[in-house]
Amino acid sequence: MRKPGLAGIIAVLTLALFAQQAYADEITEFQRNVKELARKLQATRKAFAATTDKFNSLRGKLERMQANHPDYRPLAIEHNQVLKERRQLERQLNSARSELSTKVSSFLTRNSRKAVEAVFKVFYRGSSYPDVAVEQVLLDSLRKVTNSAALDFLVSELKTSRRKNARKLICDVLADKKDERFTSALISTLEDKNWEVVIAAARALAKNRAKAAVEPLISAFERAEDKNDEAAMRGLRQALQEMTGEYMLDTARDFRNWWNGKGREGYNENETARPRGLIGKGGPRSTLYGEITSKKVIFICDVSHSMSARGKVPGEPIDKTGEVEKNPETGGDVMGGRKSRKEREKQRLGRQGVKPGYVGRRIDILKIELAHVVISMLPDDAKFNLVTYSTEVKRWKSSLTKASKANREAALAFVKKMDPMGMTNTYGALEAAFKDSKVDTIYFLSDGNPTTGTTIAHAEILTAVRRWSQGRNITIHSIGLLVGKYGNEDFSKLKKFLQDLASQNGGECRIFENK
Repeated sequence: MRKPGLAGIIAVLTLALFAQQAYADEITEFQRNVKELARKLQATRKAFAATTDKFNSLRGKLERMQANHPDYRPLAIEHNQVLKERRQLERQLNSARSELSTKVSSFLTRNSRKAVEAVFKVFYRGSSYPDVAVEQVLLDSLRKVTNSAALDFLVSELKTSRRKNARKLICDVLADKKDERFTSALISTLEDKNWEVVIAAARALAKNRAKAAVEPLISAFERAEDKNDEAAMRGLRQALQEMTGEYMLDTARDFRNWWNGKGREGYNENETARPRGLIGKGGPRSTLYGEITSKKVIFICDVSHSMSARGKVPGEPIDKTGEVEKNPETGGDVMGGRKSRKEREKQRLGRQGVKPGYVGRRIDILKIELAHVVISMLPDDAKFNLVTYSTEVKRWKSSLTKASKANREAALAFVKKMDPMGMTNTYGALEAAFKDSKVDTIYFLSDGNPTTGTTIAHAEILTAVRRWSQGRNITIHSIGLLVGKYGNEDFSKLKKFLQDLASQNGGECRIFENK
C-alpha cells in the first residue's frame, strides 16, 4: 500500500482544522442564538405572569359579583380583553419555550464533551436559572448523555464548579447512572460547603441505593445536627428514609444504631426500598390527612368548581361493634336523625371527621376533615395556615399562626365559608405556601388538573417546586380527592402528578377514588 505523501498529509490536516473551526463556529453560533432566545423567553414570561395575575384578579371579582351589579359589564369586557391578551402571550410563551428547548435538546444529541460544555457555559455562568420548562428539557437531555468524555466533564464540574446550581443539576443527572465512579463523586459531594448541594447529592444517592453511601449519608446527617440546620436535617432524613425504607427513624443516632445493628448486614442495594407508607406515632388520624406530625404546617385546599361533584368516601364504615353504620348523608343515625345538609354540617364541622362510606360533595368532605384536623388534631404548640385556591389564591393568614383556641375557631369560620367556584390555579397555590419562610410541611389537596395560573404543565410545576424548596427541603404530602364524577376528568395525569409531588418532596400520596 502506497503511503500518503506530504501533500496528502497536509490535505488531511487542513480538512481536520477546517472541521474543527466549523464546529467551533457552530458552538459560538449556538450559544449566541440560545442567549438571544433566553432573553426573549424571559421577557415573554414576565409579561405573561403579569397578565395572568390581572386575569385571575378580574375573574375572581366577577365570580363574586352578581350579574346585575353596575360594575359587572365593564369588568366583563375588561376580563375578555385581558383573556385574549393572555392567550396570545401564552402562545408566544409556549412557542419560545419550544424553540429554545428544541435547540438545546437537539444540540445535546451530539453526545460530546464540547456540546455539554457549551450548554453549561450558556446556562450556568452566574446565579440565574434557565426557564422552568427549559431546565426540565436540559435535565432530561443530559441524562441521555453516554459519551465518556462528556460524563468526565460533569464529574469534574461537580468537584470544581463554583456555581451551586450547576453542581445540583449534575447530582440530578448522575442519580440515574449507577456506576462506581459516579457514586464516588456523589459521596464526595456530601462534604460540599453548600447544604443545597449536599441534599442534591443525598437524593441522588438515595435513588442509586449504593451500600457504600449509607455511612457517609449518616455522617452528613450528624454534621447537620451539629450545625442545628433544620432544613438540611429534613433533607438528609428524607434521603436516608427513602434509601433504606426505614421511615420510623428520625435522628442520625437512630440511623447509626440501626446501621450498626441489623442494617449493615441486611441492606441490599439491588433491591427496591419499600415505599413510604402510613407513618404515625399513635396519635389521632384523619381519613384524608392521616396523622399530623408537623408543628409548622400549611394545608392547601382546592375550592375550584369541580369540588361541587358528589362522591362516596371509599370503604365501608364499621363501628366498634363490627356493624355497618348507616350513612349520615342518606338519613343514617350517626349524627342523630334526619337533618338538612346545613344542620348536619354545623354539627359535624370540628367535631369529627368523615368516615368511609360518607356521601357528599367533595367540598363538604374536605371541610369536615379539615375542620376536624384544625380543632381536634393539631398539637397546642403547633403553628399552621390555610391556603385555598381556585382561580384566585387566598391565604387565611399572612404567615403561620399559633394553634390557640381563638385561632382554631377563626380558622373554623374560614373553613365554613369555603365554596366551590372558578378554575384550578395549582401553581399559584403552591407558590403562596412556599412564601412562608417558617413552614416545614405542606398538605396539598386537589381534585383536578391545573387549568389556570403561571403554568398548567405538571412538569413545570414540579420543577418550580424543586426550585422553591432548595435549601428548605419542605415535606409535601399530596391528597387526591377524586370521588364522584365531574365532566371528563383525566385522573391518570393528576394521580401521576400527585405521586411525583409527594415522592420528590419526601411525602406521602393519598388517593381517594371510587373504583
